[in-house]
Amino acid sequence: LHHLETPIAGAMALSPRMSSFHNYINPSQALTKTPIFSAHGALDPIIPYSETKAEIQRMREVNPQIEFQTYEIGHEIDIMEIIDLRNWLNELI
Repeated sequence: LHHLETPIAGAMALSPRMSSFHNYINPSQALTKTPIFSAHGALDPIIPYSETKAEIQRMREVNPQIEFQTYEIGHEIDIMEIIDLRNWLNELI
């Protein structure tokens, strides 16, 4: 989203590795207007939950349309995560 100029319908990121080097001073329209669903396991041994949570909090400063869900799982996909993603998609469309 940092490289797109116009918003897209939505984006999702499950257990994402998010870089913290992005500059949010002049964010793109895509970053500020695209609805985002992100989810992460609090017990993830591969991609630290704390890093993702911190970056999501930074992104929310420029885009309040970010839904972030936490699950008591590791680096995996849980059925509740899929249900929450489905519900988010249904609300979006």
